[in-house]
Amino acid sequence: MKKNSKLLVAALVVALALCALPNAALANSAEPPLLTVVLSNAPEDTLVELRYVDGTTVSPLTLSHTSKAWENYFRFYLPGNDVDFDRERVYIVISAGDEVINEIVLTPDELTDYNTLLYIDCTTMAVSYGMPFARNALLIAIRVVCTLIIEGLVLLIFGYRAKRSWLIFLIVNLVTQTALNILLCSAGAYAMFALVLCEGLVFAVEALVFALTMKEKKWWVALLYALVANALSLGVGALLITYLPV
Repeated sequence: MKKNSKLLVAALVVALALCALPNAALANSAEPPLLTVVLSNAPEDTLVELRYVDGTTVSPLTLSHTSKAWENYFRFYLPGNDVDFDRERVYIVISAGDEVINEIVLTPDELTDYNTLLYIDCTTMAVSYGMPFARNALLIAIRVVCTLIIEGLVLLIFGYRAKRSWLIFLIVNLVTQTALNILLCSAGAYAMFALVLCEGLVFAVEALVFALTMKEKKWWVALLYALVANALSLGVGALLITYLPV
């Protein structure tokens, strides 16, 4: 009976967490076609332009430029097919000060209609389409390690010392946090929304698993731990998204 009560309460907590997730709203708010150029380890005064082969700047375009840690992001909102835009003759010019440091010709196949992404390492000038695997793996590792440190400290504060408790903590967090961070790497501009949405799911899963498997303390202590640890993780994750690439 006691075990059934524990399972019922844990399931109720999971249900409440799922109900608290923000509802997704569908609207006709899709972004226009865009090209994103990501520069890694670029000098501070680096600029990116789109030009035609005759040297003129491509227009009309709206360019946004943001930077996080060692990466710079240049987003070009491309004209639609109904605008006079010659995709056959476009190339990217990367300059630092008055010096052109690289020029990349774009073919029509490479300049797709939506969400073309170029990643350029300015130390080697290596160009790749899409985010490199090593880059994403590094960012995932940084965020997972930070989460393990924070939630591990909370586990100590809650008085968990048994090897079984720490093994469960490690396995569950490696699975949930790796899955969460893989999703964040693919979320792009919607990373903050994905973080808030998925943290609720992570809390629900961890609360249920910890309550049913951590026998060192009472089941409600494990539930409380999951709540506190994931609340701190959400706050730190939001901070990391602000300062680190996604």
